[in-house]
Amino acid sequence: MIISATSSPHYTITKTELAKHIDSKPRLFIDLAVPNDMDPHLQ
Repeated sequence: MIISATSSPHYTITKTELAKHIDSKPRLFIDLAVPNDMDPHLQ
């Protein structure tokens, strides 16, 4: 499970960067930030 909740004005988790650090196991992404912190292409 990956949870993000920052006040950043841009994505803090992107698909490209995430692919460098984790394997292909299914993950649950929860984005509590407004505006969203996670790249919508992570799904």
